[in-house]
Amino acid sequence: GLGTLRDRLVERHEAAVGAAIADRYGLAGLLLLGPRLLGDPFGPAGLALLDSVAGLASLALGDRAPASGATRQRRAERAAAGTLAELRAAHPPLAAIVGESRAVLEACQDLVAVASTRFPVLIMGESGVGKELAARAVHEMSERAGGPLEVVDCGSIPRELIESELFGHVRGSFTGAHRDRKGAFELAHRGTLFLDEIGEMPLQLQTRLLRVVQEGRFRRVGDEEPVETDVRVVAATNRDLRAEVAAQRFREDLFYRLNVFAVRWPPLRERTEDLPLLVRHFMPSRGSEWSVDRDVLAALESLRWPGNVRELANLCAALAVETRGSGRVTLADLEAVWRRQHGAAEPVPWRASGAVAGRGRLGEWVLGQARAQRFNLVEVARRLRRSQRAGQTVPLIERSALSYYVAGEILRALAEGDGDAGAAARRVAARRRFAKLPAEYEPMLERAIERIAQR
Repeated sequence: GLGTLRDRLVERHEAAVGAAIADRYGLAGLLLLGPRLLGDPFGPAGLALLDSVAGLASLALGDRAPASGATRQRRAERAAAGTLAELRAAHPPLAAIVGESRAVLEACQDLVAVASTRFPVLIMGESGVGKELAARAVHEMSERAGGPLEVVDCGSIPRELIESELFGHVRGSFTGAHRDRKGAFELAHRGTLFLDEIGEMPLQLQTRLLRVVQEGRFRRVGDEEPVETDVRVVAATNRDLRAEVAAQRFREDLFYRLNVFAVRWPPLRERTEDLPLLVRHFMPSRGSEWSVDRDVLAALESLRWPGNVRELANLCAALAVETRGSGRVTLADLEAVWRRQHGAAEPVPWRASGAVAGRGRLGEWVLGQARAQRFNLVEVARRLRRSQRAGQTVPLIERSALSYYVAGEILRALAEGDGDAGAAARRVAARRRFAKLPAEYEPMLERAIERIAQR
């Protein structure tokens, strides 16, 4: 094997030559040879032979059976991280967006695609996902990067003031208007105007917004003179604007004007593989790295995160206080913060779901995950595999092919039995499909089924 050959070469102080072996997913291995194995492999003939053998091995790997789901998932994650690194190197503003998941990659690719155009951009996503960060990236990657970026939160400004906030006003135009004031459209001239939560904008004001987007001119409140402006509009919303249009709460023509290119920003529950990076990013700097226990990450992964990344940032700040500067975050710290924020009577969700290492039986773990993921069994199976890859001890009899086989059977049985873990285990046992396994696995299987079926 490669390890044995390497040890021999090191022991003898010999040089070696290698050739890459690749499959359809990228680098699969390295063909490594030393001089004593092929006489003189470093000559032209030896190198040609080495390349030929590596090429044949690559072809053989390309024709092999498709990789397992876990293998494909790992390769996809590595590929996404690599592509994102290249994208950030070419577009530095993307460095402010933390994450290496496929969901973040696809969203960033959309930002790059639209940034170089002059079209309006509509960023759709739940509250707290980071839509303003995405809007800033669009501005900084565009030809308007040298111009201003003005931000208007349409949901936080009182209705009677938002018109003045957008278009400005002249002195005396209304009570309290003691001087002339420029609005966001005027301040953002030759730059970008980010309209956050545009779905909250009053319907009557949407007409004026449509006109300035179309014509590039407007009038200040109380003024008759038109003002020319050259502004690119980037809007964001956490609402379904199509539904708002159908309910006549949002102008259809404005929706289509803004929806030239829509970017969907993913919620945190769809990119939980980014949690370790995000936690490291949000924990306050203390001169050294924070240590976060694996149980903590497993617990965080089990949450639904209605407040998304903003909620996680607030939680990390609270954890930094709870640890008293110790530099280590434990499950006890997380539970203390959770109870302080939600009340002592509120059940701790990762305990109820069995998401944390060693908590409960396999059936209960799978059932809790299934409930948390709204019975998306593909996602539950993916989380099970990722927990094992991270070295976390999910309640399985052991980390083996048998564990995956049992888990897969239980997932299927759960789907057929309306989520009853005990009934699922009994249904798996009744199928007797495990007769195909080696005889030495039978006692382990019986213990596993008994353990799962216990109530």
